[in-house]
Formats: sequence, structure tokens, C-alpha cells
Amino acid sequence: MDVVESLNIDLLNSYLTSLDVGVIGKMLELYMEQSGIYLEEIKESNADDSQLLWQESCHKMKSATGSIGLKRLHAKLAEIEMSAVSQKEKAVSISELEKLNEKGVQDFQKWLKANS
Repeated sequence: MDVVESLNIDLLNSYLTSLDVGVIGKMLELYMEQSGIYLEEIKESNADDSQLLWQESCHKMKSATGSIGLKRLHAKLAEIEMSAVSQKEKAVSISELEKLNEKGVQDFQKWLKANS
């Protein structure tokens, strides 16, 4: 998966027209802090076997990924947000989310560096 597949380049480029690269970098820093919290909430919702909390937690993270342009991660969250599968299957999805999040952040950092 390359950067173009991972990121919403059109959205990020639109940010460049009105925001300083430093501000966009701060957006990424804030997202990185929040994504850890969101992932923990998703894990807790699965541990508690709460479908409502699962949906709410996935929805919050999905919104954040959309605004920061993490296209693949956003798509994965949209796919699983309403899923009513077993805890074991959700645990697999959580692992995928963690990997997609890490890849998305790395790709965003590469994009940011290339546009600095």
C-alpha cells in the first residue's frame, strides 16, 4: 500500500491552500494523541462485549481519521463500525486498525515532509 492508497491526498492538499505546514503537523500530533485514546476505547468496548460502545468508539475514531485524511483507516472503521461479530473477530479488526493507524501516520509524516 503506497501513500496515495493510505491518504486522502486531495483533502491534505486542500489544507495546504489555507494552512501552514506547521499547523498541519500540529493536527497530526493531536490526532496521534487522540488515536491512542480511541484505540483503547475500542479495545475496552470489545472486552466489555458492548455493541453500543463498540459503535460509538469506532464512530469517534472514524470521524477523526476522516478529518486528518487517513483514507484506508477511515474505510476500515466504516466497515466495522456497525458489525455485530464475535469478540474474537473484533479483536482481529482491532489488530488491523492498529496496523492501519501506524501506516497512516507514517504516510502522513512522509507527505508532510515532502510538502515542507
